Amino acid sequence: MNKKVEILSGNFTTAGNYSAYDDEGTRYFVPKRLMEAHGWTTDTEVKTPFFAKAGTRTIGQLDADNQVVVGSDGRPVTVDREQILSIFKTREELILACVNKASLEIEIASAISAKATTAGLTQTQLDALLHASIV
Repeated sequence: MNKKVEILSGNFTTAGNYSAYDDEGTRYFVPKRLMEAHGWTTDTEVKTPFFAKAGTRTIGQLDADNQVVVGSDGRPVTVDREQILSIFKTREELILACVNKASLEIEIASAISAKATTAGLTQTQLDALLHASIV
């Protein structure tokens, strides 16, 4: 499940990625390519606050030689990382993106409902169809 966050501060890493922080001090990884897509590079100032959708991603661990760290069970060691998935420079842009996403889901459900009614489906069948298409 994605969450919406306000990023108040951060800094670029030596690899060009960005470490962003919210008001609770939670650290979020921001990929270099995502920062660049918004015009921010290691030699530009990042204007804060900015707003974002964030999620938890499972990533593998590498040792000092860039080799995959393997646990005693022979499986690669993984950790969960908070990561920024999309950036919005203003609160209004984030709100609009969320409204647009919800509107799309509403329009899809409405179109499915209309088509199912025309086809003569029962309410139970329609509910099952809507649940399957939205999930």
